[in-house]
Amino acid sequence: MPKVLEKIPNMNDNDLLILFNNAHNILDKFSSSDAEAVIDKIQKVWRERLQLAKKGKYKATTPSIGMLKSFQYAVGNDGLPQKKRQKILDTIFYSDLPVIGSPAYTIEWGEKKSKERYFKLVRTIKSLLSSATSSNRDGWEKAVIEWREDLQYIEKKFS
Repeated sequence: MPKVLEKIPNMNDNDLLILFNNAHNILDKFSSSDAEAVIDKIQKVWRERLQLAKKGKYKATTPSIGMLKSFQYAVGNDGLPQKKRQKILDTIFYSDLPVIGSPAYTIEWGEKKSKERYFKLVRTIKSLLSSATSSNRDGWEKAVIEWREDLQYIEKKFS
């Protein structure tokens, strides 16, 4: 069992997210019971922190990025391949989420597999898409195409 498991409960939210993403990146390359144990422990800590936040007893570490970016989701010229983006969307929909920004922000995402989570994911992608298309930004064509693909994926898979 990795020593990092003992440190997880005392890690700040940003460091937990980095560790979570690193563990997922390891699993993308090969099977690892240690990486799976790290992910499970982090999700347990996230559940505990969310419960405390709902009671007003937990203050999150303030991040500089939102939920999608926290999971390394990216589109466009510097973005990820479609399968990797879809895997991230699956993780966001089916998993316990970290406390991002503030507990209130994370609570907006609802419980895993919920209609609330589905609608928040749709609204977020639509907002990104709307912002890019309404401003006619140069160089955003690939991002717009990929957001549309991801929106169709979300609506087909999770609705």
